Amino acid sequence: MLSKKYLNTFLIQTILMCWLFSYVGYSQQTDVENNILKYWNYRDRLVKNFIVVGPESGQSLPFGTRSERGKVKLSQGEGPIMLGHYIGVLATEYKLLHQNKEDTSQTLKELYYALYAFNRLDLVAETVNGYNKKPKLDGFFVREDYPSNFVEINPSINENAIDKKSFITGSGKALKVKCTTHKGDKFCGVRNDDNCKTTENPQGYAVKYNHRPMSLDQILGVLLGVSLVNTMVDENAVYLDKQFQDNEISIKKEAQNIAGRMISYAKKYHWTPKEPDGDYIGDCGFNKSKPNFFKNNVTMLVFSRFFSKIGKNINGKRYSYIPFIDIFDGVGSIQGDNLKGAFYNRRMYIEMMTLSNKDNNLFLSTAKRVKKASLKYNWEPFYYSLGILLHTWKEDVGIKTQTLQLLNAAPFDGPFYHGLNDFSKSGWATKNRFSATLGEQYNGSRFSEITGNYIGLDYMLLHNMYLLAYGKSTLQYGELKNKNATNHILKPYKITQDKCVISKKQSCKERYKYYTFIYKLNLKSCKLTKKECKKMATTNVNRAFGIQFDPKSNQCKTAVFKEACKKE
Repeated sequence: MLSKKYLNTFLIQTILMCWLFSYVGYSQQTDVENNILKYWNYRDRLVKNFIVVGPESGQSLPFGTRSERGKVKLSQGEGPIMLGHYIGVLATEYKLLHQNKEDTSQTLKELYYALYAFNRLDLVAETVNGYNKKPKLDGFFVREDYPSNFVEINPSINENAIDKKSFITGSGKALKVKCTTHKGDKFCGVRNDDNCKTTENPQGYAVKYNHRPMSLDQILGVLLGVSLVNTMVDENAVYLDKQFQDNEISIKKEAQNIAGRMISYAKKYHWTPKEPDGDYIGDCGFNKSKPNFFKNNVTMLVFSRFFSKIGKNINGKRYSYIPFIDIFDGVGSIQGDNLKGAFYNRRMYIEMMTLSNKDNNLFLSTAKRVKKASLKYNWEPFYYSLGILLHTWKEDVGIKTQTLQLLNAAPFDGPFYHGLNDFSKSGWATKNRFSATLGEQYNGSRFSEITGNYIGLDYMLLHNMYLLAYGKSTLQYGELKNKNATNHILKPYKITQDKCVISKKQSCKERYKYYTFIYKLNLKSCKLTKKECKKMATTNVNRAFGIQFDPKSNQCKTAVFKEACKKE
């Protein structure tokens, strides 16, 4: 028989454990509710500051950045990727609203026009770039169709913006914009200068091609979005029975049609698609008339089995692929680790694996491979959660916890990078943290032209995927958008010490490479000479490179990474 003393101790321990578990559960539920409020704040700033919803040229194509360089401008950058993620946000939003029996009309409206906008980029593709051909809905697309006076004819983009010349320190609030930044980019397209004037002498292929065509990463971005539509949206979901350009009215079926057209177009040219004039698609500087299967920015040759499986997942159609191509499985990612743009190659490989769920018996399961490949840059919360939604991968408790921590740490007014000492912390200092190095995530963008306030689609999509993959209750998801939200205290997300060191080193190398022309720094392997370090000791620039000057020893020293990690 148990003693009275033992019984009392047992009862006390039981009560304490029950209290602890109830507290943890309450804490997590509070975090989830706060993040839903934050989500709707992001949605509000999205439609007010980063997009104009509608069917006309440039409309329903999200901008990624409100840039502060020179005149305040809207910058699209990687447009179809942004569009694909926007479509994914709307698809998951629809699912959450629908399963909670809440109003989906606005979501369906935006989703219809987003898919309509992609078809618009497909149809206009044959009429630009010097092709002068008739519009054709065939899967070949360009990256945007903004008219030069887009801001002027769409004044709503500035209705809720602040009329100031510089960004508000410590926030992601929008300022009034004068123009969009470009068609194409500085190497391959017509570009607007700081005074919103179009450059008349484009470089490289831009003499002929004034709009940049599709590329492999753009295709993947769109496939991500339509994959989520295919999984999250009902077949009978329509917007006012409005037809798409191919006369379809079902939103889900149109997403399937878009995927089918893109993949069929690539397969038509043996998985290395051409432009309408017969040239192979390639980045500026490449010989477009001769395909380079390792440099061509749209080649899908070695990844044809991935895309065949993605097509089957979305519309049930089998696409033939190059036999024995599995021998190249992962070559792009493995090689990319030692080459410029390694993180970008890795992201595309992870994305292809996640969307296709293509197992290979020579390796681990697709889910485990995605998790392993994502660890280097802390991308696993995004891609593993995506895999759970698309393919019902097994829930991972560690990733679930990490995902909630990331969401808790996101700034209430949206991600931003205004300069070396003014950016959102805990990894939200870039346009898309799940397509960025640790250096960019934690220390800001390496590209000066995209400095500014960011759209926040990375947070929004991760947030919805978290609720769908791990949430047991939607907590009145849609109803909370009308609640008066306040800026909740952020819970900083901590990365491991070794990841912190990697982050600092990456940031240093990136800024040396891309910002030298701004700061005129003479760096070698991210180190400063004593003289240069002392000269910079009174400035804030040195913080970006983790460099400190010790006045006592009169020597330059590297900042202590341990302290930086503690602050994170």
